[in-house]
Amino acid sequence: MAPVSRRTLLRAGLVSAGVALAGCAESDGGASPTASSAPASPTETPTPRPFETPEAGECEALEWPQPTPVAGYEPRSYPEYPEPLDAGTAESFATAFEEVYRYNRYLATEANGDTENLELRVDPQSNRTERAGEGYLVAVDGFFSTSERNREGDTVITDDYLFAVYYAGPDVALRRGYEGTPRDADSLRRLAEGGTPVVCR
Repeated sequence: MAPVSRRTLLRAGLVSAGVALAGCAESDGGASPTASSAPASPTETPTPRPFETPEAGECEALEWPQPTPVAGYEPRSYPEYPEPLDAGTAESFATAFEEVYRYNRYLATEANGDTENLELRVDPQSNRTERAGEGYLVAVDGFFSTSERNREGDTVITDDYLFAVYYAGPDVALRRGYEGTPRDADSLRRLAEGGTPVVCR
């Protein structure tokens, strides 16, 4: 039997430096209403967005990986965007999309005829889904393990931890993925800032 070596890639501390802070903070620094002030109508005070997101019809979604079969592994189908959108459906979409996206991206960019095993698990982080304006912020994490035979005939196993934050809104969904767990994982808004559109309607 060929020897097996294992290498675990833990890059948790490397991504935090690239996390952008939110572009602006919400503030109620406007003048206080007086007795002569007319109340604002609902159309004049729209629900604030948690951070800068593309307007409906003004964004271009990421081109999802669409690989061909590799080493006996078939590409997976992406989930439909949920309607109606609520905390539960946003969480389910983020979990399913992240799993398919990571799997298909691996097939498209790294898998080859020497790939022997591919294992992927993605779960929503417990109690981390947050309401954000008209949408939801969802954190997912998981584990990605692959094995392939090298030139010497040895089986090399690579284990990766993954983390991603999604913003799922009525007309747009954003994704920002990480390798490992960022140090600033306590703030989903901060981690989602600068996310790439994966759904535009």
